[in-house]
Amino acid sequence: MDRETVREAETGTHEEGAVSRIYELGYHILPSSPEEEIATKEAALKELVSRHGGEVIASEEPRLVELAYAIRRKEGSSYTSYNQAYFGWMKFGISVGEAQTLHKELLGSDFILRHLIFKTVREDTRAGIRGAGVISVRTPSSGKRLVTEDTGGPVSEEDIERTVDELVAQTDEEDTVEKKEHVSQ
Repeated sequence: MDRETVREAETGTHEEGAVSRIYELGYHILPSSPEEEIATKEAALKELVSRHGGEVIASEEPRLVELAYAIRRKEGSSYTSYNQAYFGWMKFGISVGEAQTLHKELLGSDFILRHLIFKTVREDTRAGIRGAGVISVRTPSSGKRLVTEDTGGPVSEEDIERTVDELVAQTDEEDTVEKKEHVSQ
């Protein structure tokens, strides 16, 4: 296969031959929007993607969040600062040209405070981030590394306490063995 065929197979094409890519849209809806209208605004965003020939793959409904910093928006002749917004995201497939058009339309939206569109992959990358792995902790007394397994799931306070107790016990055992070895020399 030549390079162009491989690229088309990886990204997909629309019937017109325009290359389709997978994008993710992160957005903030103005907090002044009534809570009962948030689902309608999310549906309007999905409809906008569909109207541009896109297909929504995954999404998360917007929820009210505190912003890391105040965002100013010009409203009429003055500016308003927002410390909260409804944050939501969606992943979708769309042609490159239509993604640019979608971006321009979102800039002119009357209910979007801020948005970001970026190229991504179809697979669910978030699941891999929380997956099982290994946690390595350096102990302050001996400087040795203690290793425990990360299950990637929700953790209760009891689980945390039990793990801390196990790590402390393991450190105490290592310190005791180390002291005995040092005394016997």
